[in-house]
Amino acid sequence: MISSVVFPVEVSLSSRFQVVFPVLVALFGLAGCNVVAVGHQDPAAKAEALAAFHAGVANFSCGQGLSCAVKWSAAKQSANRLLTGERWDDVADVVLGAGYEQDLTWFYLGVAAEGLGQTRAARIYYDNAVRRSLYGAGYACTSAGMSSCDGIRMPQDAQQMLAGLDRRGRGQAARGPNPAARLGATGNGDGARAFVQRLAQIRADDRTPDAAPRQMTTYQTVPVQMSAPRSTAAVAAAVQAASVQPVVAAVQTAAMPPGGAKTGGAKATAQPGS
Repeated sequence: MISSVVFPVEVSLSSRFQVVFPVLVALFGLAGCNVVAVGHQDPAAKAEALAAFHAGVANFSCGQGLSCAVKWSAAKQSANRLLTGERWDDVADVVLGAGYEQDLTWFYLGVAAEGLGQTRAARIYYDNAVRRSLYGAGYACTSAGMSSCDGIRMPQDAQQMLAGLDRRGRGQAARGPNPAARLGATGNGDGARAFVQRLAQIRADDRTPDAAPRQMTTYQTVPVQMSAPRSTAAVAAAVQAASVQPVVAAVQTAAMPPGGAKTGGAKATAQPGS
């Protein structure tokens, strides 16, 4: 039984959190050696949570504690799979079952609501995601020096999804007399499906959201021509010539008179009266 963990060196809060959090996740996972259940296990609690989700009044029952973060860490992989599979109610059930309030969990609720065509609720959840992301601290998925946004850009993606809802809402209002369409309460979920497809491609390519898809570079093979091998004697003669030639040139230069060209002694002396 583990009673305590001692840190002999004083570290910053964010650094300590990065060290402690994976350890705690492992300890919680190994505590019962059982598969962690995600989502609501009580059918009545699940029905109540989904009803609130559909109405746009979902709330996170666990909050911001460390145990809540551990629960969300255990449930996040399931939420990602369900999101990719466009199982919108199941996404909401897993997210709300963990109960961890964060910009990313609000965003998941927004995508799920939009996928169901409930754009009014989606606006509320997207707006909450943007607010939590801009607030930062423990509410942002990039807080504490960690990146746990799973390929989602926060708050940019939430802001873009909001803008898309407004744009499609204005188009619906211009096309039809349906009061629900004019109020922007319903939609066809195209925005959520398009986002999920883009996110799945980003994850498949293993790249950051703003990076271009990776392309393989093709290299052309250039033939290399090898010169004929030289004999050992030829190589030795070339080395000797290369080392002797600069010495000979230096001696010849030093032997030259200041005038430049060499001249004989008799010719170099001027005759008086000549």
